[in-house]
Amino acid sequence: MKKVLSILLVLGISLSLCSCKKSEGLVAAEEAVKAIGQVTLESGDAINKAESAITALSAEDKENFKMQKDFEEAKSEYERIVLENEASEVEKMISEMGEVSIENLNNINAVQSKYDSLSDEAKKLVKNYNILSSAQESIAADKKAKADELLSTMRVDEDRVRNIKFYYPKGWRHYSDYWAADIKSFVLPYIG
Repeated sequence: MKKVLSILLVLGISLSLCSCKKSEGLVAAEEAVKAIGQVTLESGDAINKAESAITALSAEDKENFKMQKDFEEAKSEYERIVLENEASEVEKMISEMGEVSIENLNNINAVQSKYDSLSDEAKKLVKNYNILSSAQESIAADKKAKADELLSTMRVDEDRVRNIKFYYPKGWRHYSDYWAADIKSFVLPYIG
């Protein structure tokens, strides 16, 4: 009886010691989270490696993984830093946009395109977007003014059946049948 009891005791102790040992995957996941360290803009690779290591854990190891909260905090901090960086890049582009004019339209459109590519959260962080939106409004007004100025130098004929306006240079007073084939080359549609 003592022999059986001592064997059971040894077996129980050895099983309890075996179950305390961490698996290689669990150790690797904990080390990957520790490797993140201070979260910066360059922490993306370390966070991705830690996430892969955590995802690869078995169900039992996931229950024993005690650093999930630390990982989630580091990941959310990294995402916040990335959003702030993207927003500050656009803010810098807006402040360096230059003169608001039709000649500078390509630069203004590039800044608008960069702003449009941001996520909604990052757009909320751009503090000087009002400058860009007022520049777009100013450009639209300048375009309309230049178009109106150009159209004011032209003669207007109206097709009331199709509700279309035709604009011709004022230098040509009347078109004959000879010009009928070439009229389309002189027509500028006005949408407005």
